[in-house]
Amino acid sequence: MKGHDIVWHLGANTDIPNGNKFTDLDLNNCTVATRNVLESMKQNGIKKILFASSATVYGDMPPVPLTENMGPLLPISLYGAGKLACEGLISAYSHLFNLQAWIFRFSNVVGGGMSHGVIYDFIEKLRKNPNELEVLGDGNQEKPYFLVEDCIEGMLFAFQHCDNQYDVFNLGCDSITPVKRIGQIIIDEMGLKNVDIRYTGGKRGWPGDAPVVHFNVDKMKKLGWCASKSSDEAVKEAAGRLLYGQR
Repeated sequence: MKGHDIVWHLGANTDIPNGNKFTDLDLNNCTVATRNVLESMKQNGIKKILFASSATVYGDMPPVPLTENMGPLLPISLYGAGKLACEGLISAYSHLFNLQAWIFRFSNVVGGGMSHGVIYDFIEKLRKNPNELEVLGDGNQEKPYFLVEDCIEGMLFAFQHCDNQYDVFNLGCDSITPVKRIGQIIIDEMGLKNVDIRYTGGKRGWPGDAPVVHFNVDKMKKLGWCASKSSDEAVKEAAGRLLYGQR
């Protein structure tokens, strides 16, 4: 890190279910790794950090638009716990060692480079069997999705327009897409007909999954930024990129 001015800390375990299976994965790849980043910054005199946190820090909240000042934050996955621990470490280092930090709680970031997640999984399932789609849970899970380029632009915008020592931003859009609608969008994008959709049941897709996430993004809007596409539009765009090789 020596000789640099700003750290964009995006590294972490990105497979949440796998982190619940291997319980030291998020500890090492989120919490310990972030401590190492912060310690290196301190030793090398680097004062600015942009950090990729996650909506998972909110845990299983009621279906209301989540604001940055809501609490207590009670994660239900080890990934969410790891991200929340990272936020705490960054806050402490900022106040103790005069670092400046921008914390971004992402909603679901999507694009053509995905290797897992609901959009990727549905496409792979339908490629293997275009007559049937298995959906984990009851299909009523609903979350905001936004494109990777919007994610980067939003981070840059907040960095350029907010000069607080430590601040937290929900980064995403204020619309949501239910899982069952994602399935239909992908079926339409693939030009399939008469697909039998089979739900495994239960309100969660998997243990540690918050079934409903609604974002309040007024803080970013007040700065002057909002996502370029709605959640449904982002899902459709990301599905098209995965299907047709566009990034």
